[in-house]
Amino acid sequence: MTLVAGMLLITLQSFPQESVLDRPLTLPGNSIKASRAMSEVTRLTGYLFTYDARIINPERTFVLADREMPVSQILDSVAGNPAIHYAVLGRHIILYLETAMPPGTEPPSDSLPLFLSIGGKIIDAETSEPLPYATIGINHRGKGTVTNFNGDFVLRISEENLDDTLSVSYVGYVNRLLPVRSLPGNVMTITMDRDFIPIPEIIIRAQDPLMIIRKTISSVASNYGTTPALLTGFYREGVYRRKEPQVYSEAVVKIYKSPYTRSLQNDQVKVIRSRKIENLEAKDTLAVRLKAGLSATLSLDGMRHLFDFLDPESFNTYEYHLTDIVTIDDQTAFVISFMQKPWVTEPLMQGDFYINVDNYSLVLAEFEVNPLYVDQTGESFISRLPVEYSMRPEYVRYRVRYR
Repeated sequence: MTLVAGMLLITLQSFPQESVLDRPLTLPGNSIKASRAMSEVTRLTGYLFTYDARIINPERTFVLADREMPVSQILDSVAGNPAIHYAVLGRHIILYLETAMPPGTEPPSDSLPLFLSIGGKIIDAETSEPLPYATIGINHRGKGTVTNFNGDFVLRISEENLDDTLSVSYVGYVNRLLPVRSLPGNVMTITMDRDFIPIPEIIIRAQDPLMIIRKTISSVASNYGTTPALLTGFYREGVYRRKEPQVYSEAVVKIYKSPYTRSLQNDQVKVIRSRKIENLEAKDTLAVRLKAGLSATLSLDGMRHLFDFLDPESFNTYEYHLTDIVTIDDQTAFVISFMQKPWVTEPLMQGDFYINVDNYSLVLAEFEVNPLYVDQTGESFISRLPVEYSMRPEYVRYRVRYR
């Protein structure tokens, strides 16, 4: 498969004289990091930043005068490069390098590639920490991806979507919408602001987490459908050793999802196209086979195969606490934390799950095997191991998202 990529040019009109870039601000003087300066501008103006990580170093430190100055002058210090320009689009400030074609001009139609590959990193606007498992996609198109553990992502966009909007969302953060043509490049950094819901603590305390779980279970039919569905999906699985891939598999699949009300009818998978790469030598005595695959993925549908921590029969083995109320893709959700009770010594799960406050649907579950007992679970995840070796996992984590 050939990936065709090209430069994505900014097509923004020149900003007016009276814009956020002309607004006078006073930031803390003396030495300041670029990331801190941008965070302060966001806090004082409400405008978020998008920039190419190849041209802006958020860790760069510079000296800022302790006096009032326009935002554009602050950004001059942040950029440290006169070739970097700024454009305002909605509630976003775009930082980009000047190109041969100025902003506001369209490239010839025959120069557009069939596909563009965009990518970058999603970070917290205040701390600059990467945000793993953030969702990035074409708004209302059902096309997207998620960031990895380091907050990095790559998304392939077809020519027909160049005039659409890129949506970025993360649990507990304000969603970001960016026109595809405004993106500064394929190594960009997108900052996300936390979304705080001013709900009194007494309201959280008044909610019984076990009651919320019971409502979730009783609402399965209304929330997840009583009719079958045929889905097209993409599956990827990798096994790495010292950061080098041992086994890498990916496939395009058709998935038949049976109605949630029919417990005896199983989901089915048909592989449309697949490939597998193995980087194993015959003499490699440390080759390990892990239990995984498409079937294991489908078994993580916790509303069809009820998660143990959601099963009323297991309530006496877990402790549950309603810890927060957050937003997820414009939905408000209860956050319920759980862990096994102290007297339980078998390896059970612990983590958080998120339940919609309006319809009691399960929105997201993030959990792991209790680290105190994870070394007892090796045989559960390894299907083949050389007889002369023993092995135990350091951690086992899961993330299941419903849409």
